[in-house]
Amino acid sequence: VAGVVASPDSKAKDDWMEAQAAWWSDTNRYCTSDPGTEGQGQMLDAQSCRINRVANRVDQLNASTDQP
Repeated sequence: VAGVVASPDSKAKDDWMEAQAAWWSDTNRYCTSDPGTEGQGQMLDAQSCRINRVANRVDQLNASTDQP
């Protein structure tokens, strides 16, 4: 990931950055709670969702860099 971010601008870098931004947007949409209306359990569920999504994303990114 650091190599992609540090690389010169290119279509591949732009595509990767857009995919990453979309992934964060989805994470923010699916892993959310409203502390004003929901209880502590929902907040913990949202945090667990976020942790799981990040762990899965790391696995995806590692797998994509392991490819020849």
